[in-house]
Amino acid sequence: MHLRLIPCDPEAEPRSFVASAARRPGERREPLSVVVPTSFAHAACEMALTQSLAVELALERAIARAELDHGGAAHLWATVITAAKSATVATVAPTNARYLRALTFGRLQADTSSAPALEPQVDVPVRLFPRVLEIEPTEALTPDALEEALLLEVAAIGSGRLMIEWVLLHALAGQSARDAAGGNGLQRQCLT
Repeated sequence: MHLRLIPCDPEAEPRSFVASAARRPGERREPLSVVVPTSFAHAACEMALTQSLAVELALERAIARAELDHGGAAHLWATVITAAKSATVATVAPTNARYLRALTFGRLQADTSSAPALEPQVDVPVRLFPRVLEIEPTEALTPDALEEALLLEVAAIGSGRLMIEWVLLHALAGQSARDAAGGNGLQRQCLT
């Protein structure tokens, strides 16, 4: 079979193209009902993120933070955020490249002049269930949390990991650095 290009009719009406919303590719999703605070929706709009993606990122950040709390490593959160701020992007798989571009450069081109519409239901990756149901949305869905979540997601995508994996990996690296410097607090806590 041979393919041939069909020339565009110069007299035809230009067709608009609407790109699908940026999402991490290949994830199965399920709906989640959540009340989104207006301040959070405005922050998402200013960052050129769809409300659904913004909620997803903020909830994943909250889960990652809860995992650190559960493991007795909440004190490493600042270390993780510092690592995210200095993270560099390695080679990114083509499937993730579009998503990464939308998270970073899409914000520069977005029209943020219109007020965001509040969505009563968002879809989140199945991998976040059931842990996402334990998160308190009023604490997780804040503009500051969204800013951290975006920072963490860009760092994670840039290294080929999920956000939770990236956070836990860098928390372990931070703990290892503390242990090497003589602060074995986490080991002692786990052994008792």
